[in-house]
Parts: sequence; structure tokens; C-alpha cells
Amino acid sequence: MGLKKRRGFIGPLGDDIPSIFPIVAGVLLFITALMYANDQMHERDNYLRLKKAGLELSYAALDKGYVSTQAFHEKCNNSVKQVAKKNGVFFALVLKNCEVSAIDKQRLADGAPANPFLGTPVCNSEGIVFDEPAQTTDITSHNYDGYGPRSKPNDFIALSYPVATDCAGGTTGLGMMNIITWYQ
Repeated sequence: MGLKKRRGFIGPLGDDIPSIFPIVAGVLLFITALMYANDQMHERDNYLRLKKAGLELSYAALDKGYVSTQAFHEKCNNSVKQVAKKNGVFFALVLKNCEVSAIDKQRLADGAPANPFLGTPVCNSEGIVFDEPAQTTDITSHNYDGYGPRSKPNDFIALSYPVATDCAGGTTGLGMMNIITWYQ
């Protein structure tokens, strides 16, 4: 008679095993959800820090709204590079002024396509040494010729601003300042 009552009984732990699997799966799902939320928060925080650094660079480069070629290089060396070093970002500033260079005019006359960046002043993070040795590369060390492997930044911010620049004949005209910031 005692055997009939104990039929199907595996033991105190054996009866609980089927209920342990959903509990473990639930705990793993909860931990995974927390890790995913943490990664998303960290990624958004990095994006906002990079955007803030780009805005600080743009303020340092365009504080008056008028940029001559000489003032562009002075601001690059005196203030923009210090702001980039403080924020730990790499950058490239491109000033497209309203002049079409004589070389570009000759290329257009010969039927060749125009090069919109020919003779354009460029300021980049070359020469900045960061405190951490892993961050000493800059834009000049990358292969951007379109062939072979590239080393491109994972996250970058590109900002464009209209700016008053010098034109031919001593006049002032509309130009464009492009500011690109990234982490390596």
C-alpha cells in the first residue's frame, strides 16, 4: 500500500527541478535587459559628450562670425586645439571661403571637374598629444584615398556654419565652416 502513494515522487529536489528552469530564465532575461539599457545609456552619453565638444570647438572657431584666412590659422593654433585637447577629441575644421582659386578657374576652363576644396584652409588635430598614449593618432594618419583598408572613426559629429570670409578684391562674402569631431 505504501508504494502506490509514493508513485511518481522523485525526491524533494527532483520535484522542484522543472520549476527552477523558468526562474533561471527570468533572472537571465532581467540581467540581460539591465545590461542592454546600460549600454544604450553609455552610448547616448558618449554621443552627447562628443556633440558638446563639437559645439565648444565651433564656438572657439567662430566667436565673431567673421573669419579671415590668417585669423583662421591663428584661432586653430591658439584656441581650437586647446579646446580639443581639453575635451579629448580629434577634429578637422574646413573653411570654404567665397573665392574660386585661380587654379580651379583654370581647371574649369580646361574642362576638368572643379575641386571644391582646392586651396581651402584646413585645421586639424595634428600635433596634439593627449595624456593617454592610446589616443595619439590623428586624421593625417588615416588612409582616405578610397583604396585599401580604412581606419575611420566609429562616431563623429559634423557641423556646418555660414561665416563671413574675405573674397577677391578686398570684399567680404559668404563662406562655410565645416567642423568634424570624433573619438578614436
